Amino acid sequence: DRGAQRHDRRGPRLLESRAFLEIIIAQIDRITSIVRMLLDYSRYRESLKMTADLRPIVQRSIHLIETEATKRGVMVRTELGDEPLLIDCDPDQLQQVFVNLGINALDAMRATGGALTVRARTEHDNGTARITLVFEDTGPGISEQNRSRLFDPFFTTMEPGKGTGMGLAVCQTIVQSHD
Repeated sequence: DRGAQRHDRRGPRLLESRAFLEIIIAQIDRITSIVRMLLDYSRYRESLKMTADLRPIVQRSIHLIETEATKRGVMVRTELGDEPLLIDCDPDQLQQVFVNLGINALDAMRATGGALTVRARTEHDNGTARITLVFEDTGPGISEQNRSRLFDPFFTTMEPGKGTGMGLAVCQTIVQSHD
């Protein structure tokens, strides 16, 4: 009986300790993510460019956020066309950009659900094709006062502890390196 009583007293403590450990692990993961973004932003890494079709890169990126989109009531659709969208790029870096833009869109629509559409547009100019990807969400948009600061490192409209303000700065660096 005494052993059973001792076990009963330790049970809540053990569960409480486990909950604290889960919080600590989650915060370590968050810190690791922030440090990784800071390093990505500050350390130039030569792009490993190859000719690739943007469509599968976008599809993989969307796949990574689909579960979260479903949980938040956001419908995700792509309008990428049937023709390959071939460019010289670093597929991993572009996937990082696309996932980040998708997550930002989900965050913008968090209260209401909505839709995220990723659309490809190809424009021809003097025999050169230029591909544009548009990530469009049904969130409230960005206020005029914040638009000029969107790509500033550490600028965020998220509440404290929810965002680092590094995502779009990293995206801008990657996109610029891809012309």
